[in-house]
Parts: sequence; C-alpha cells; structure tokens
Amino acid sequence: MIGRWVAAGTLACLLLGSGWEIPPAAAQWEVIQRRDRLVVGVKDNLPPLGFRDRQGALVGFEVEIARQLAQDLLGDASKVELVPLRNAERFEALWEGRVDLVIAQVTLTRNRSRVVTFSPPYYTAQSVVIVPRSRRPEQPPDTIAVLRGSNVIPMVQFHHPQAQTIGIGSYAEGIAALTRGQVSALAGDRLALHQWLIDNPDYTTLAPIGSHSLAIAMPRGLDHYPLHERLSQSVERLRQSGWLRDRAQFWRLP
Repeated sequence: MIGRWVAAGTLACLLLGSGWEIPPAAAQWEVIQRRDRLVVGVKDNLPPLGFRDRQGALVGFEVEIARQLAQDLLGDASKVELVPLRNAERFEALWEGRVDLVIAQVTLTRNRSRVVTFSPPYYTAQSVVIVPRSRRPEQPPDTIAVLRGSNVIPMVQFHHPQAQTIGIGSYAEGIAALTRGQVSALAGDRLALHQWLIDNPDYTTLAPIGSHSLAIAMPRGLDHYPLHERLSQSVERLRQSGWLRDRAQFWRLP
C-alpha cells in the first residue's frame, strides 16, 4: 500500500513538472538470470495485442514479443511469466518490482521517458476519430470523447478545434457514450479500437489525426543498463529480421 502511494505521488509530481525521479525497484539483469525467468506485464483484454483465447491462454502480438524476448535473453520462450495489468497500474507494477518490464500498449512519450527507459519502438500506431457511418460528411463532430491525460487530446484540438473534448476513463466508457449518442465521436488509438470497429461496421474512422510509437517500458537507472542494452538489441534484431513485421501481419494489426 505504501509503495502504491509513493508511485502515485511521484507520477503526480511528474505531471506537475517537479522532475522527481523514480528509484528503481525492478529486478536487475543478474537477478533475472538467477531466477531464470522473465516477468512481463501485458494486457489480457486488448486484442490483437494481448487477450485470452477460448482456452484462457494469453495470446496476441505483444504476448508473442514477450515470449520471443525470453527466447533471446534466456534461451527458452517458456521462461516467461505473464502478468496482466490494467493501464493505470502499468508503471506502478514496474516501479514496485512486480514485473521486470512492461509490454502493454505503452506509448513512448517525452514525459514518460523521465520515469522509465524505453526500448526501440516495436510498432507505430495511428490515432483516429471514430464516428457513425450515418453522419453527414459535411457535419464535423462537435463533441469528441477522449481518454483523460491522453496524448491524443492535443491532436484532437489541432484537427478539430471546433469540437468540445469530453474526458473518459476508458475506451469502454467512450464506446458507451458514442453508441448512446452522448458524444458525436470517439478519438483514440486505432490499434486498441481495431477489433471493436471490425465488430461494429456501422462506425468508421475519419482521416488519421496522428501517430505514436509503442515501446517496451523498463526501469530507469544505471543498475539496469545491462537489461536495457540486451533488450534493446533484441528488439532491433527482431525489427531488422522482419520478425516484428511478420507477426504484426499475422495478428492483422491495422
């Protein structure tokens, strides 16, 4: 409980521009080697990145990345423990040492780089605005739901200055508001909303309003440099070999 308050308080100070640093608590590379297991935070409710199949097993693009990193770093893809995380606890789990790294739809941003270390990006996703197909093309959205604190907010304000942004706590909340007619549009990560768009053909996207890179979050600090170096080299090899592209196509990422 104390760690949770410390993590939350530190993040608040970061957002206020205090410049506080997070004392690293996650396992160092030597600890991971002795343990002989990589502990990775992932999503379990976000197809195609991370979700459970009909048998309850964790699958998806980011889950495959976690297993491949275990193969590269420890010589065995099965030497990975997958820990499902909610968005709000991704960095907290990293700071408290509950996971070694996070591969859970984390967008690489300048502010976040002050409290975690990022790998090279493994995917570039688009930010989009979703509207009903029944809307008139000449009618711009006047109310757009967007996740509170999201990097999509300034994109919406730039491309749709006439619209009022409505803060939401989750995409599920935004989808509910859109389908009930409480807002005229929903802005967000096309990747996160991809499956919903497939399942709901009565909705479509306007022109993309921006893009952002997804990367692996790791603890900051010189003590963790050996892990940073190995993991970044592994991600770069996966990119150069075409493995990341092939798996993204397999999972039909947009």
